[in-house]
Amino acid sequence: GAIYQSTLHEMRQKLLFQNYPTDSIDHRLTKDGGNSHFILPAFFECLYQLEKSQRDYTVVLRTFGNDLPLVADAIQAFAEGKHPLYPSFRSQTLRLPRENMYRGRYCNPLLLPAGGGNGGAEDRDSLEMPYFRLHEWTDHDETYGQLLGRVVAQNDHEILSILEQQRQPFKVFGINDDYHFWSQNKCKPNFGKPIW
Repeated sequence: GAIYQSTLHEMRQKLLFQNYPTDSIDHRLTKDGGNSHFILPAFFECLYQLEKSQRDYTVVLRTFGNDLPLVADAIQAFAEGKHPLYPSFRSQTLRLPRENMYRGRYCNPLLLPAGGGNGGAEDRDSLEMPYFRLHEWTDHDETYGQLLGRVVAQNDHEILSILEQQRQPFKVFGINDDYHFWSQNKCKPNFGKPIW
């Protein structure tokens, strides 16, 4: 990693909040006391331009990590005009509320009830791969203990219907994907983040 030290330093410099006192930066936009951006500024610029153009859009954030609540808070701060680069920006619909956050988990099709667990649309024996399900968000992430919220969608069609709803009051969704399952399956793409 020594040969990349200068590049790392340069990238860190570009993430600094330039010309803003650290105590003026909303804590939801930074994780180091106001020194640098938590989320790349280009992400907020993209949201700003989408809103400015009045385009119909939906943002779907996917992560293997535990950062969705932090990202939701940062988007909220941006939508309230708290980002120093966009102080006059306001949006009532650009939010990631808990009801738009999900935990996506695979389950073993052999453990599903007859009918594949999706209302009888498929026979359990015809399933070749584990099923991906969206669970309601909970602030508990005990993947192995499976302390998950109730299942809200359990096949591609159901998941897409949630993400593509036109009458949603908010434009942002977040899915915490199943890192452990992906890792246990040698990080193969077909065991990672489906429905993309």
